[in-house]
Amino acid sequence: MLSSGMHGLLTTCAIVSAAHSLFLTTTTPTPPLTRTTITTDDTPSPLSSTTATTTTASPHTNINIHNSNINDDNAEFDITSPLFVWVVVVILWTLSVALACLSFLEKKGEQVLFAHEWKREEWECDNYLEGEQHEMVQLYMSKGMSQQDAETVIGLLSKNKKMFVDIMMVEELCLMPPSHDLSPLCGAAARLVAFFVLGMAPVAALCVSVEVCCTSYQAFLALTLVTALVVGILRVYFCVDLGSWWGQGLLHLLLVAVTVGVVHGAVVLLQTTTPWGTSVLAYTVSGIASTST
Repeated sequence: MLSSGMHGLLTTCAIVSAAHSLFLTTTTPTPPLTRTTITTDDTPSPLSSTTATTTTASPHTNINIHNSNINDDNAEFDITSPLFVWVVVVILWTLSVALACLSFLEKKGEQVLFAHEWKREEWECDNYLEGEQHEMVQLYMSKGMSQQDAETVIGLLSKNKKMFVDIMMVEELCLMPPSHDLSPLCGAAARLVAFFVLGMAPVAALCVSVEVCCTSYQAFLALTLVTALVVGILRVYFCVDLGSWWGQGLLHLLLVAVTVGVVHGAVVLLQTTTPWGTSVLAYTVSGIASTST
């Protein structure tokens, strides 16, 4: 569950960092556009301050040029806008539901496969026990056990059919029995909650004005690092053989740093290597900005 929560945290970090990089590098002032209006008349008209008569075309054609600023103010958009926060929430919720569905299908598939193979091995023990004993003897001999010892061990284990089938599932088919602590549905719900809650934890920094001491993005990164550190420490206490708490904490901090670096690097690479990258990004940002305003 903590692993799913870390996935949600890194997903949020990637989304916000990408948006911050795009908005930071594409919100540059653009010159105002000029609108030119062309009108035609059947009769000549005297020249005025806003009318010029051309001689290349018909002498009765007048071109009226009106200079007007179409975009007087460049629309600005940042990661603290309500629209962007709602976009992050919707993306996280969608990914959470998708992850929960995948988790349910995976766990349910493991249970169905194990049950099917267990029944097959049980049928073989009921109808051809000598063949199954011979296979297990050969398997133990391949691991370094003598033939006499292997036959003795298998002879004793095969007296209990259920235990013998369970051992064959692990030793022969490499299938571990599925955990019955949580049902597939409960496990999927737990992964959904962990992914969404931990993913939304640092988004609180985008909803609070913190410009007194730092920008909203800096507060977001700080809260993300703190959350990642806490997740790394908790995994030491709930998991086995993960090393020291400070080692896991540093590892999770490194994952956040790598995520931010890769996202920023991808944005810069897109703008420098793709001729139309900057134009597309600028058009996208201006469109989102006009929508949010």
